[in-house]
Amino acid sequence: MAGSGRRQSQGSGASRTRLVREDVLKEVRRAIASGALPPGARLTERALCETHGISRTAAREVIRQLDAERLGEAVPHQGLRITKLTEKTVREIYQVRAELEVMIIRAFVARATDRQIAHLKVILDRLDHAIRHCGPHTQIAHSTRYITYMAEIADNTIAEEMLAHLNARIELVRALSLSRPGQVEEGMAQLDLVRQRIVAGDADGAEAEIRRYIEVAMGSAMLQLKDDAG
Repeated sequence: MAGSGRRQSQGSGASRTRLVREDVLKEVRRAIASGALPPGARLTERALCETHGISRTAAREVIRQLDAERLGEAVPHQGLRITKLTEKTVREIYQVRAELEVMIIRAFVARATDRQIAHLKVILDRLDHAIRHCGPHTQIAHSTRYITYMAEIADNTIAEEMLAHLNARIELVRALSLSRPGQVEEGMAQLDLVRQRIVAGDADGAEAEIRRYIEVAMGSAMLQLKDDAG
């Protein structure tokens, strides 16, 4: 029994460590997306430990995860060098995102109940509130929730895993596109058109609208990338 108690305690400690690590990852991703950690900047284990109060082991895992997400490149004995977004990378992210979201939306149309479909309006209302009253990080979170909610209902485990793996990079390019004047409002209107097609049970129409939405977002991100480079 005593051994069982120790394992439970260790398990709880491991859970807390994982949650702390995830919180640090979210903060670093936000810093990268906002430009607080610009391309070429170096992030070291020591800096993570001092800034976030985590262990060297946890800091090493954070750097390893960011490297796996291609948000930076792990350099031996130097930490992580933040990756510079290129037009090729942005284009590829949006292309993969489009195919993945089309798959999710089609599955959602086929599986969702009327109540689940109605909840899309709730998510869009929250996004609208974020656009009016909150900063870009909150806007991005609500915008991301639109598709992650549909992925949950679609019940496609592989698609959910792929989306989760891509989300950090999607949020990075989304921050680029949303920084263009008028893009937030235009994107909101386009997502509502997707919702209307879903309400009508029109999977083809929903696909056409989400592809249009992503195409416009990609164009906006490309323009912002060029402006930043210039």
